[in-house]
Amino acid sequence: MITLVTIPGVPDLPDDLLRRLQEDSEEQLRRYADVRERLANLTVTVSSPDGGVEVTAASGGAIRGVRISESVMRHGPGVLSHVILSTIQAAGAKVALETATVVQSLTGERMDIVGLVRSSIPEEALPPEDDR
Repeated sequence: MITLVTIPGVPDLPDDLLRRLQEDSEEQLRRYADVRERLANLTVTVSSPDGGVEVTAASGGAIRGVRISESVMRHGPGVLSHVILSTIQAAGAKVALETATVVQSLTGERMDIVGLVRSSIPEEALPPEDDR
């Protein structure tokens, strides 16, 4: 049997440890809730290089909107489908990188989430460097 000795003015180690663990757990839960909210509200909008196609994507890659201007319609179906697909891929890549950035806030530097996601995206789908 272990007997704990209480020293006046010195907090009991188990109580102090439990308090700190509880505070740490509550802080972690707050951070998870913040990340969950940020991801639920995350959307990105990407335009084709000529601005003729605009795609809005949400966290998880869901396409929320596609806007096609009259000017891009004159290119014909082959070019138009390529521009639309490329813009959708760029929006998916951008939302994946932004999602990774949000998740990275939970892991800190222990794991390079953004780097892992970036390495899985084809180079042609990556947004320009100034958009990252």
